[in-house]
Formats: sequence, C-alpha cells, structure tokens
Amino acid sequence: MTSNMVPPLLTIDGHQAPSRMSGTVDIPIESGRHHLEASSQWLRRYGQTALDVDIA
Repeated sequence: MTSNMVPPLLTIDGHQAPSRMSGTVDIPIESGRHHLEASSQWLRRYGQTALDVDIA
C-alpha cells in the first residue's frame, strides 16, 4: 500500500532529477541528446526504464 506514495527515481545523464507522484515538473535542460532513466523503489528497485531523447 505505501509503495504508491514513494515518488519515482529519475536521472538525466546520470544526475538525479526532481520528480513527484502527480502533476508536472519543469526541469531546465540544455538542447542536445540526453539519457533519461526512471525506476521505483520499495525494498528493492523495480520498473527500470531508459530512453535517449533529443531536445531541440
């Protein structure tokens, strides 16, 4: 039950970025290619995903 209250972990280019459970978070970022990783953690890390994005 409480695992739904833990915000996801987000990293951009290996640096931790702010995240929250609902709504949006504006993250200032330079243009170019960036590597994003997201996962959740409750007793262990799960739901890992990664994506390369190009910011114009």
